[in-house]
Amino acid sequence: SATNGLALVRVEGTSMEPDYRPGDRVLVDTTRTLPTPAGAFIIWDGLGLAIKNVELIPRSDPPRIRLMSTNPEFGTYELPLEEGVIVARVVGKWQWR
Repeated sequence: SATNGLALVRVEGTSMEPDYRPGDRVLVDTTRTLPTPAGAFIIWDGLGLAIKNVELIPRSDPPRIRLMSTNPEFGTYELPLEEGVIVARVVGKWQWR
């Protein structure tokens, strides 16, 4: 569902555990597509959509971004900013009680 750029997205995969687990629902803002400040984003990395911690690499020319998983079993990688399409910033996590 979406309202004013906000959407609920269901997490798949384990690369962002323990912050975001499979089945969790996160609130994202689709109007926020620049990696400043650094944080968790939904990104199209050329293969599919993923939640990653994204930061702009300072003074990179052309601009590059670093994509990091919270789960240490997954690696960190870099992409030119133009190749990593940022779809939305993660702004919250739905907690069932």
